Amino acid sequence: HSVGEYNAISAGLKVLPLESVVAIVYQRGCVMHGLVPRDADGRSGYAMGVVRPHYAKLGPAGAAKLVAEVRRQTGGFVEIVNFNVKGRQYSVTGEVKALNALAKVLESRQAPGSKPAWIEVPGIDVPFHSSRLKDGVADFRAGLDRYLPPADRIDPEVLIGRYIPPLVAK
Repeated sequence: HSVGEYNAISAGLKVLPLESVVAIVYQRGCVMHGLVPRDADGRSGYAMGVVRPHYAKLGPAGAAKLVAEVRRQTGGFVEIVNFNVKGRQYSVTGEVKALNALAKVLESRQAPGSKPAWIEVPGIDVPFHSSRLKDGVADFRAGLDRYLPPADRIDPEVLIGRYIPPLVAK
């Protein structure tokens, strides 16, 4: 779950009190931090960026195939973690060496003068939303169980008509 989802549930829908949101987000951060090894300088070896396939003359299937090929060729972890806009913007996370290789391939496919097909998201060194964090699910679920209100105290009616998918700009 993205941090913004908890804020929206709290502020927009009034399902969670602020104190619970702070506790959940803190729990989320602690769990993820413990899953990512760091060197003596605190670096993790992971990063995140955005692939814009259309600027590299790739369709949706081609982008996924390219990411899989870079993973195979480098032996490094790289994964599409969010298909934000089909064929136009995919969030990708992975090991820095694999992401650098992906960036080079994308750059080589760009038309001269086009916008970049790869954009690194600065300051992200956790493989958010990826399969690398699956070992933290049980711990995070325990935190959610501690802070979320019981299901019978959440009125699902407050959710009806309030959800706007992030894939549609409406």
